Amino acid sequence: MAEPETVDEDRPKQPGRSLLKPSGSRIQSDSMFYTRVLPVILGALAVLTVALIVVAAGVLIGVIPFR
Repeated sequence: MAEPETVDEDRPKQPGRSLLKPSGSRIQSDSMFYTRVLPVILGALAVLTVALIVVAAGVLIGVIPFR
């Protein structure tokens, strides 16, 4: 059997991954991406989702023919 590793008490512990990388976003909160681009993208995706739901409901009800 392999012998267990001995722990060296004098050796400093290595920092965890969270200490090596800064936490949080790298984009500033007042950037144009957060204030303009992201809301437009989310709004467009919301409108697209609602449109797809309406079309799917129309097909299920029979208002929009499947073929």
